[in-house]
Amino acid sequence: MSRLTQAQRQARTRASVLASAIGLTGTNDRTEAAARIQDGVIVARAHGRGAAHAVATAHATRSQRAGT
Repeated sequence: MSRLTQAQRQARTRASVLASAIGLTGTNDRTEAAARIQDGVIVARAHGRGAAHAVATAHATRSQRAGT
């Protein structure tokens, strides 16, 4: 059993918080999910194959379209 560094423990904690925030349950090594966070708010999320692409190409939020 390998010991985790403090940075690794913190990364796992952040990942767990994000997974919970976007509604993921029962994750494993094959889970694919992504979220776009703007000003501390989740503005896009996706689950499944291609999730990162879906989030990256999602339509802009109202504030982005307004140029703010």
